[in-house]
Amino acid sequence: MPTNTQRDSDPQRPLLDAVRESQAAVIDVVRAWTDITERLTRDLRLPFARIDLADTVDRVFDVAEQALDAQRQLALTVAGVATRQVDTVVDTAVDTTVEAVESTRDAVEAAEPARSEAKPDRRSYEERSIEELRERARELEIEGRSTMSKDELIAALRKQSR
Repeated sequence: MPTNTQRDSDPQRPLLDAVRESQAAVIDVVRAWTDITERLTRDLRLPFARIDLADTVDRVFDVAEQALDAQRQLALTVAGVATRQVDTVVDTAVDTTVEAVESTRDAVEAAEPARSEAKPDRRSYEERSIEELRERARELEIEGRSTMSKDELIAALRKQSR
């Protein structure tokens, strides 16, 4: 059985309350019609004009059907508004999350050069790509690095580090 807190936090509660209130209004209308009908039948004296009771019942149910249709439309409208509000909140949350992720990624990318400088590469020159070797040669300002082969770059880097 749900607690009062669970019932109070149920997101469907306002919609269900509105539906219950409109159903109560329909019941009140039917009760009022019943009361009026009972008073009329008490006040009618014989002879009276022939009343088509079947037609009267059909009209009463037509009115009740129209009231239920209006109630259904109201509930659908309220549900549509609630759905749009939820979609707006979700879209805003997604946009905020995407912005936070992008901001974090930018911060990580900005910190990347400092991190790579602080942590030297422990792989041997042979394990590195030619692009990595050229980058290291650029850092050490080795002349002619752009035209050197991988073996030439390795030899120049080793010579520079002695």
